[in-house]
Amino acid sequence: LYNKLNFKEKKILRIHNAHTYLQPLKHWYIIPTFFNLYKATSYIVREFIGELDFYYLPKVVRNMDYYCFADENVKNYVIENKICEKERIFPTIPGSVFSGEFKPFEIKNKIRICIPGIIDERKKNYIPVIEALNLIKNNIQHPIEIVLLGKPVGKYGQWVIDEFSKLDTENLSVISFTGFVEQAKFNELMFGSHLLITPTKETTVFRIYKEIYGKTKASGSVGEMVKYGIPNLFPSYIYFDTEMENIIDRYTTSQTLATELLKYINDIDYLNTRAQQVRGFVKERYSVDIIAKKIDDFIKEKTLL
Repeated sequence: LYNKLNFKEKKILRIHNAHTYLQPLKHWYIIPTFFNLYKATSYIVREFIGELDFYYLPKVVRNMDYYCFADENVKNYVIENKICEKERIFPTIPGSVFSGEFKPFEIKNKIRICIPGIIDERKKNYIPVIEALNLIKNNIQHPIEIVLLGKPVGKYGQWVIDEFSKLDTENLSVISFTGFVEQAKFNELMFGSHLLITPTKETTVFRIYKEIYGKTKASGSVGEMVKYGIPNLFPSYIYFDTEMENIIDRYTTSQTLATELLKYINDIDYLNTRAQQVRGFVKERYSVDIIAKKIDDFIKEKTLL
């Protein structure tokens, strides 16, 4: 349908998976398991061949005037690696923005550590988190509450919940769910959280293409950090630009994650300081006014209206 239309206005394509749309032939990737082979075959038969995706998608992408990404990190990575011409990149429109005031960052009875998102072996690796909590559970000086804020998927999801349940001690409690978490409940728990952990895997597959979190595909946890103003612990391989690196803490192993967790749990002043740094950064970089101004300036510079 799009290819039959003749748009006179400038065309902007918002891209969530950079490899899929900008370099598909270089990044075919099919995980050799029955489930993933089935999904890949289904896509190839129904859409890639059946709906002529192999012909129409590249044509649509080529015909765009500008590309817009959902994350500054992805935009910067695409530019640095010459995946797309810098002149064709529209200002970032993030999935989450700062549009008001954050709720007060208060620590009362417990420090709540939240791991948001579905518990899916294809997307996350919870093993370092489980091992790290086992290492520190007898050394924490302040009660903590771990929230697995997402639906468990398959046997792996249930295994993760079972392993976290074994961590339960006098100073460590666990909250988990058996199904989809309603948005109101999700917001309630996130707004009351003090620290996030994002055990995202380095890569994922979209259709039949390999995407890299933080580089060619935005991590949803960045949006949650922005929306709720909460410090976040990420694996070391997730890419961030120089500015965001200053408010991110990383881990490479279960031991380094344990060290980072103890810094936050046993030093409330440090936790509060990091929270204020995150919130200051978010207000400066992700406010509606600043994003709108960048878009407005770009449109005027390019005379798009």
